[in-house]
Amino acid sequence: MEHQETPAATLIPKHDTENPQDDYRAYYPPTKWGRRVLYLRRMGKYLIPPALLVILGFSMMPSPSYNYAYFNATTILISTTICVAFFWAYFQFILVARISVEDMQDKPSSDLLEEIQETINQGVHLYLSAKFKACGAFICIFSIIVFAWISYTSGDVLWGFLTTISFWSGASTSMSCGYAGIKMAVFSNVRTVVCAEQQQNQGGGWAWSFNTPFRAGLANGFQVSGSMLLSFYSILAAFRVQYSQPTDWYYLTDAMTGYALGTTIVSLFARVVGGIFVKGADIGADMAGKITKKSIGEDDMRNPAAIADYVGDNIGHILGMNLDYFGSLGEAICAVLVLGSSIGVGVVSADINAAWDAMIYPLSVFCMGVIVSLVCSVITTNIRPVTTEKSIETSFKTQIFATTGLLLPVNYIVSEALLPEQFYLQPIVGDQYFSLGPFEAFLAVSCGTIGALLMGLVTEYHTSHAFTPVKEVADACKTGAATNLIYGLSLGYKSTIVPSLLLAFMIFYSYSLCDMYGVGLASVGYLANLATVMAMNTYGPICDNAAGIAEMAKLDATIRQKTRVLNFSGVSFAAIGKGHAIGSASLVSVALLGAFLSRVRLSNMIYISGVNTLDPLFFTFLIIGGMLPFAFSAMVMGSVAATVMDIVSEVKFQFERNPNLCAESHISSFERVKPDYLACVLVATRKSLQEMIAPTLLVVLSPLICGLFFGIIALTGMLIGCILSCIQLSLSMTNAGGAWANSKKFIERATGDDAIKSGSSNVYVASLVGDSVGDPLKDTVGPALNVMMRGMTVISLVFADVFLGVNQGRGVYGA
Repeated sequence: MEHQETPAATLIPKHDTENPQDDYRAYYPPTKWGRRVLYLRRMGKYLIPPALLVILGFSMMPSPSYNYAYFNATTILISTTICVAFFWAYFQFILVARISVEDMQDKPSSDLLEEIQETINQGVHLYLSAKFKACGAFICIFSIIVFAWISYTSGDVLWGFLTTISFWSGASTSMSCGYAGIKMAVFSNVRTVVCAEQQQNQGGGWAWSFNTPFRAGLANGFQVSGSMLLSFYSILAAFRVQYSQPTDWYYLTDAMTGYALGTTIVSLFARVVGGIFVKGADIGADMAGKITKKSIGEDDMRNPAAIADYVGDNIGHILGMNLDYFGSLGEAICAVLVLGSSIGVGVVSADINAAWDAMIYPLSVFCMGVIVSLVCSVITTNIRPVTTEKSIETSFKTQIFATTGLLLPVNYIVSEALLPEQFYLQPIVGDQYFSLGPFEAFLAVSCGTIGALLMGLVTEYHTSHAFTPVKEVADACKTGAATNLIYGLSLGYKSTIVPSLLLAFMIFYSYSLCDMYGVGLASVGYLANLATVMAMNTYGPICDNAAGIAEMAKLDATIRQKTRVLNFSGVSFAAIGKGHAIGSASLVSVALLGAFLSRVRLSNMIYISGVNTLDPLFFTFLIIGGMLPFAFSAMVMGSVAATVMDIVSEVKFQFERNPNLCAESHISSFERVKPDYLACVLVATRKSLQEMIAPTLLVVLSPLICGLFFGIIALTGMLIGCILSCIQLSLSMTNAGGAWANSKKFIERATGDDAIKSGSSNVYVASLVGDSVGDPLKDTVGPALNVMMRGMTVISLVFADVFLGVNQGRGVYGA
């Protein structure tokens, strides 16, 4: 593909080498890292105290209709958890910030690491400025649609305005969490390298090298948890002033669905744009040296796409993960609130505070998950620190088992303390209330909590190098790339069996306990220890960047080996994290579907007995819904390939323009002739933003068109078909890609079977082919499918009344 000079994108600063003042680097001048990370201190100093005052102010404000105060035990619990979460995140950040790059004994290496880190930081800023502008423009346009449609169909302008406010709150908070997380990751990756060098010189210990990325992950997990609680409960408390009576909580919870919609839109942008960027840059950097016939690797300093690869790791695995989990959590809580909106009029006790505590019970469950994650975090960093390479995996598993085990009795106590002895809810089908107690709610939450642990273990079995499936994939590389691909696909298909059965059991059991409300509680229980899960998922990309930086800087072989080991463990647990995310997205999507049907039933008595699944329109759109994830996957996969070709074209252009880039004499000097790293970042950013338009419109417009033109029955069929296909596709793609990636790592580290060692070029090349094919499956399409099924259901939920307003829910073409 010939390199073509393309005009500067309107959302991206122009690259002009003749006029330095117009160069995109001028937008991001190098500064001291100590000043760059002060945003956390400013956030803590200027944002948190006022927000907490807002919560307490609304909590203690007397109601105009009832003679009681909002201030109660639940408000104290939530406010305390917010303070604790931000304090712990800030404390972990301070511990990481105490590590200085200047502490390295080799001064030239120290300067080189700072230069690499600054270049990565500039690339991240280049991407974020373009992505947030595009996302902000879309949010502005979509907020007008939300306000206009909801206000017009409901006849209540205030309702539409409050829904729009919650939409903006969810979107803005989500973006701020993503920004904080990616800054923390970029700040920590080079410090992981410094710790590896220092401990290598002090006896080869592992504690510092492991604790640095893990503490950064804890800071990320707790800032996301605290930010979600802070923004969500602030909006909820503010809206309660308007909707103070329990009979009005229907409108309160419906207005809060805008929050879930805002988080979904942002996470959709992050997963699609970021996924295209990360794999386009990764594969492009890996192929650049091969296609251009230059003997350079993906981490070689002479590779123009090397920095884009590092930037992509932070964008796809940190920013994308933050926004994905933030969206899942917000959507899960919103779904439970909608399904439990009738809880206020169904509480046996006359105490209105008891009814409020019962309705926001899912927030209390998540608060206890944050506190339990904090308590258990010291196990890994202090009580049982990592001492050997093998203890890394043990440490992670101890963390997960400890949080899960401690959450069960804690959730029981919270359920008994905050829920009334008996309360009533409206079912999805029928008009008769059903009764619940604290124990049934506890069992539903525990079903999700235990299910999350089991999903992680099943994913580990299919993707970890320690178990048979990955070893068999590696063994298949002996006979070439074809058998490797065939065996990997087979593993991916087989890996859907047990997770699907687990999800089916969780849905059936929780539904049998508490109707669809129980499925929502199970999704919240699934995400209760989110801070711990995010810490583990953040650890992997940071170690991946650290290993690449150590290679690029040509540090001592022992240091590079240590960072490779850290990365090796990070890849394994990243695959587990992706399996965990699929499970959460599946439960949340089913809960959102239940919330949608609940809204439909309450707004129109025609659907009080549910949706007729024998209607031919339902079957028609069930098939169409099952097709949509395949169309979405095809679009995203094609976008990755197009981005790879553009990056390779840019690399070729740079080598042709400056042949001295390939000279061996320039390998060890970052100050001499060097590639234009940010040009590749610019190409990947521009291409990913262009390519994300079609798949994003598919997700957003499909439920709107179906609901408006074909009605509720057709939309329900399409949503169910989409959810079913997304679950199976996402599981098979993610696990197959994870198995291929870990089989390559296994071959690189193999010591027993001579035929499988990385020294055998044919075997290793076969593993590289599988890894390259699996990369976009596990890091782009699989995670994006999670957002697709959640996004389509939450859009349907928010616009449910709009659809019902068209021919009583039958649509424009309905009978």
